[in-house]
Amino acid sequence: MHTLGTQNVNRNHKTKQTGSALKFLTRYAQEGDEFLDSTVTRDETWGFHHTPESKRQSLQRCHMHSPNTKKFKTSISVKKIMASFLWDRKGIILVDFMHPGATINAAAYCDTLSQL
Repeated sequence: MHTLGTQNVNRNHKTKQTGSALKFLTRYAQEGDEFLDSTVTRDETWGFHHTPESKRQSLQRCHMHSPNTKKFKTSISVKKIMASFLWDRKGIILVDFMHPGATINAAAYCDTLSQL
């Protein structure tokens, strides 16, 4: 019974996506490039907190006869952050980083859009 409900949700979602795509194509056929100029796309990705040390920062002065210092491999932090990218046909117009622990919901989307 649960599987049937999931299939209906997926089918409804696909139907809405198809309807939206058809509306976009219709508007593009009517308005042409003006429609594309008013279109903004958004995507999100997770990234790790990581600030690698530059070669210059890692340089150390030492005596010729001193043993070589060991360099430890930097590791990626366990902390992650969500980055949202918004772009139009000319390129990226906004990169927004979510606060740690924040939830992506309607309010988060509205906050990002208000930055435009």
